Amino acid sequence: MREVPREERHMEDIRMALKDFQLVDIGYSRSWFTREMGNLSETIMRERLDRGVANMRWMNLFPKSFV
Repeated sequence: MREVPREERHMEDIRMALKDFQLVDIGYSRSWFTREMGNLSETIMRERLDRGVANMRWMNLFPKSFV
């Protein structure tokens, strides 16, 4: 059995928690990336760090919500 890297195990735990609690991403309104590092196009690193999640009941109560 192949050992899964620690980071991948954490991501799988998060995916399972989202599924178990029936949470979905509520959307994001700005630039896709929340963090950019580097100053050359060859070395720039971009990441999306922040997400907002909610269940469908909450989303129906607040349909215009987004991060």
